[in-house]
Amino acid sequence: MTFKLIWPTRSRTGSQFVVKLTRSLFGSMLGKVALINGARRDTTQDENTIGVFAEMLAQGRGTEYVQANGIAAMKYEDPGKDDFVLDLLEAYPEAKAVTSYRKIEDVIISHHSIRHWGHREADVIYQFSASLHLYRRLFERGRLYMVNVDDPAGFDLELFARFIGAPVTRAAREIVTGWEPVNTLSYQQEKHDGGQHGRHLPPRIERLREIHPWIEGIEREYLAMCNRVGG
Repeated sequence: MTFKLIWPTRSRTGSQFVVKLTRSLFGSMLGKVALINGARRDTTQDENTIGVFAEMLAQGRGTEYVQANGIAAMKYEDPGKDDFVLDLLEAYPEAKAVTSYRKIEDVIISHHSIRHWGHREADVIYQFSASLHLYRRLFERGRLYMVNVDDPAGFDLELFARFIGAPVTRAAREIVTGWEPVNTLSYQQEKHDGGQHGRHLPPRIERLREIHPWIEGIEREYLAMCNRVGG
């Protein structure tokens, strides 16, 4: 089974929805999937092997891990931290990348509202900026599809299916029609934080774009890539 697809996604951007949508098109044809978190641990593995990918990545052998484990698709969180995605897609020139986009303020608020593991505002902003370099390069090569989860009306299922090379399925049509969030904030709070519920606003969120005026330009670049095929 050759490697087909990677989801290089920033955390809390609607990535689980995009993964679900993609898998509904491939069905059983997709093959083995690995889930690499921001700590570079493969969460599909048991406690004895969960850290093997991180070790191999540190040795420059991340692509070898994919080959050795027969992985056909991979979710790779916070991709702006390293260049693994570029290395992997260079090794597999037919593979594609699919990611998600969500307004930066909503991503920050979601992280801030998850007490147990939510990322700091500075870390979210870093990923917002650093991941753009990767996305831009992949989009220019016609290898990235970015789904704007805030804009269901702008999503073209037929175009997306052609991009990843899979047929449109009834399951995918139902997901697009419903456009229901997956892995919601309330789910994460219930799972990890017990009694804490609801959105909790960071102190300076309303002044975010005043404090970081460069966000506007980066946001425009993100939006220009959404729901389109580059190249």
